[in-house]
Amino acid sequence: MNTEPLATISDVEGAFRPLVGDESGQAAHLLVLASALVRGEFPRTDERLGTGDLDRDVVAHLVAGIVVRGLRNPDAARSRSETVGPFTTSATYADAVAQLSLLPAERRLLSVPSGLPPGLGTIRLTPGLAPPPGSRDHRRPRPWTRY
Repeated sequence: MNTEPLATISDVEGAFRPLVGDESGQAAHLLVLASALVRGEFPRTDERLGTGDLDRDVVAHLVAGIVVRGLRNPDAARSRSETVGPFTTSATYADAVAQLSLLPAERRLLSVPSGLPPGLGTIRLTPGLAPPPGSRDHRRPRPWTRY
């Protein structure tokens, strides 16, 4: 199993800003975790990269984006509020696993194409939308109106 990160520190700096101090070490750690996350959800990533089915630049950009989100929010806080008046501070934290996650758009880019153009597929019908036969709405068709 390949454990090499799917992006580099320079990819993260290109998507974010030049890293300073301890941020490089933290970014390197997040790169390993984000790459493992991508490979865990899409096990054939390395194979698809090798065959050219998946663009390396796209994958590097996605992994760098995951790392940037982790660097911007190291505490994994979902929301923060601060009031200066009577000194109120509040924060809601996500679980530690949720700090690094793929967004739905990123999942779509990494998923295996189905061969259908985007937006085409199966239409699922929900039963119960049409009135049942024999109800008042299913009367005999009215004869054509003559003018």
